[in-house]
This record gives sequence, C-alpha cells and structure tokens, in this order.
Amino acid sequence: MPISVRSTVQIRPIALVFTSCTVQGSVSGNLSRCDYYLKQSTNLTVKGIKLVSNIDIAIQNAVYDSQEPCPDGWTNLNTTCYLDVSQSTCNEYASFLEVSYDDGCNIPLMDVIYSCPDSTFTLGSYTDGHYCLKVIPKWSKDTDIGNMTHYEMANQYCYDETGGHLASIHSQDENDDFNSIQSTLEISAPGVMIGLITNSDTAKNSDDLFWLDGTGISYTNYYFETKAAYVFICTIMTSTGKWNSNVEPNNLNRLFNYIACKQNSVATMTTL
Repeated sequence: MPISVRSTVQIRPIALVFTSCTVQGSVSGNLSRCDYYLKQSTNLTVKGIKLVSNIDIAIQNAVYDSQEPCPDGWTNLNTTCYLDVSQSTCNEYASFLEVSYDDGCNIPLMDVIYSCPDSTFTLGSYTDGHYCLKVIPKWSKDTDIGNMTHYEMANQYCYDETGGHLASIHSQDENDDFNSIQSTLEISAPGVMIGLITNSDTAKNSDDLFWLDGTGISYTNYYFETKAAYVFICTIMTSTGKWNSNVEPNNLNRLFNYIACKQNSVATMTTL
C-alpha cells in the first residue's frame, strides 16, 4: 500500500482528520469527524491520473487541499514544487505524486482551473482558498426541526440543498461577496444566517462565538460587539453586511429568511 502523506507536507488539519482515520486501511477514531471531512474535502481532478484506491484519492485530496499549484509547505520553483526533506523521506511519498529527488523532494507543478458545480454559485478566491458561495431560502415554515438548533438545521439544509455547509467568513472580500448576493434577494428583510455560533444557549459576550466548520476567527464584522450575556440562537448577516448574533427570539422569523452556504471550489489540475 502506498505510504501516506507525512506531516512535513503541512496539509491543513481538517485533511489530517480523515487521513488519520483511513491510512491504516480501516476506519478508526472519531467517525463523526471523518464524516465531516468527507463532506468538506477538496473536490479536485488531476488530469492524467486515475486513482482506484479510496485511500489514494483521500491522500491526493489532502495533499492538494489548498487547491494551489503546489501543496501547502512546498516551494514553487516555476516548473516543479520543492520540499527540503531527505531522500529516504521523499521515497515514502505515494507513487502517484510522481516524486523525484534532487537535493530535496520534487513533484510536478500544477496548472489549476477553479469552477463551481453550476452557475447558481458565486466563485470566490480569497487568501485562505477558493470557494463556491450560495444563498438559499430557509426551510418551509411548517418544517419541524425537532431537537436541532436553528444553526444545526441550517448546516444540514445547506448540505442537502447545495452539497456545502453553513458558511464561515474570513475576509472583507468574502463578506462583500455574500452581501452582494444578499442584495439581489427580493424581500424586505433578507437576513442571512452564517455559521458563527456558541456552544450553549447563552453567550457571555462576542468572544464566546466560533465558526461551526471549525475554522479559526480571522475576521469579524459585528453590527455591535456584545459585552454582556445574552440568549444565543444564531448569527444573521443584515442587509448592510454587518453581523447580528444577538437575535431576539420573537424577531427570528422576521429577520431570518436565508442561509449562506459555502463549499470548496472544484479544482481541475494539469501538470505543467
């Protein structure tokens, strides 16, 4: 069996979750986290490489999780990608990566074309990656969400309707792109839920919030930053693009009408 990607490749942590569960040929560890990786994993095709093994496909997706011409941690040398490791380490990388050794590990540089599943998505390229964005109407009023929270239901609804997840936002550009989509909605109160949540029914202040998809908070755009405790239901992007995480229960149906969904773009790679 081909040896898996080693830690020196510096793949993102979410990719390591699934790789660590499968690399020994059997699923182990936290299955819910593995399932989450399967939903969020990079969707890519490398032309000229046809992989049969699911483990090889998982490793390929983990290596190219950044969807860039070189994997995370490798140096772009214009014609190849270079990693400063020993030859013995280089020899352990999966054979489909077409590895060669010359004072360090080398693999082919990739030409990358980014796309979305269809024209209903907006393709966005940001400092943390390339994503497909979509804003969808929330579920019908007669839907019984049972014991799920509103944000849990929204996350599942995103997956069912778009294949993505409830969006995290990491830059002004990404926030502007969602707000631009929001501005096209034909409704007087086009509040859009985003994936900023807390792990209890009460938030002590804005510092209690985190992204449902597990990514770190690198950007915020609060309508006002709450310093006192409040009942938390969800976070809504208002029509101005500002975020309101202090939505009063009796205002929820009026303010919350749409869901911001996000997924990795489709990356088609060709070796140069």
